[in-house]
Amino acid sequence: VFAQQFIDPFEYDRELYYEILYHFRNYHHYLPSLFPFGHYVKFIALLGMGLMVYRFLGPDDRRLYPALVVSVLFGMVVYTVTLEGLGINAIGKLQWFKTSIWAAGLSAVMVAGVLGMLLQSLLPAEKIGTRVLSVCSLTLALGMLVVITNSAWLPSRFDGRYMVGNRRLTDLERMHAWIEKNTDKDALFLVPPDNTSFACQAKRPMAVHFHAIVHTPRFMLPWYEDITEFYGVNINDIANKNARTLATERYCGLPSSQKLNFRLFNLSQCDGTEPPGEVVHRSGAHLLVRMPQDRY
Repeated sequence: VFAQQFIDPFEYDRELYYEILYHFRNYHHYLPSLFPFGHYVKFIALLGMGLMVYRFLGPDDRRLYPALVVSVLFGMVVYTVTLEGLGINAIGKLQWFKTSIWAAGLSAVMVAGVLGMLLQSLLPAEKIGTRVLSVCSLTLALGMLVVITNSAWLPSRFDGRYMVGNRRLTDLERMHAWIEKNTDKDALFLVPPDNTSFACQAKRPMAVHFHAIVHTPRFMLPWYEDITEFYGVNINDIANKNARTLATERYCGLPSSQKLNFRLFNLSQCDGTEPPGEVVHRSGAHLLVRMPQDRY
């Protein structure tokens, strides 16, 4: 993996590759200046609570947690200065900001531990009884399991949140099921960029998509050409915007391609634009259209 990422002899336009990787495809993954401000606020708040709780707990090993926090924060500064200040693009492959998960996770565990101690002081297990406490905990856990696996009982706003057991299928899932049963396995589809479940539910080939791609130059450069061809967006369009969001906004107005058999539309995103081609199937706001230049 490291050999492919750092010492691959494949000749390519490095500036274009990193522009595609950092700005175009992975808008919120590599460049700290593009991370949502709210994420920084949440991280700092959780880290602050963790440090306060750490002092309160007074563990035997007083160096582990502070050393981890200092290492993560120092690495963030070095990563930001090196990548965005000095322009050394290769350092972005480290994605150092993901190490914040360790510091935040450990902070969350300690905060939860203190909350548990507080609950124990308010409701001592000795007063409640160990057996009663065990039965209540088991009942709560089983109740949550039953609800999660039977989300059809819940209000409609929970549709799609729990993807197991007895649940209501969304209109998009019904469309995908129809496509799987009623279209040729070799038919080529284009779907809205924000449709992330087509491949695993409809089980049909797509011309290109934003998800499930390999982050190496050998894959990403041809992938970018396909994205530009089928979705009509390129690096010059996006500035500091999210390419997938822009592609979704433009999708309904794209001209048809002779390479496609079908296109899937979400009419709620089309603003009255009439999809080209023959309507084959409809499920709620989702429309399946056969392209005029198909192979059928």
